Amino acid sequence: MSHALPALQVVIGTVVALLTYGVATTVNYLDELIVIGAIFVLGLFVAVHGLFRGIESAVAAATAPVEDESVTD
Repeated sequence: MSHALPALQVVIGTVVALLTYGVATTVNYLDELIVIGAIFVLGLFVAVHGLFRGIESAVAAATAPVEDESVTD
């Protein structure tokens, strides 16, 4: 399993969350705040999802049975 996609999800989700947090501090209207808040939560979700997928793939790679190529049947 590749670790590139979960790492990319963590980076993109964190960047989206941080950017929307910065924008949310300057918003004056409630409807804009709700939309930006939803994007912020989505960014956090993507980051956390990527983090757990990365941990899952790392554990799966560490506990996978090792095939011994020197043994022939």
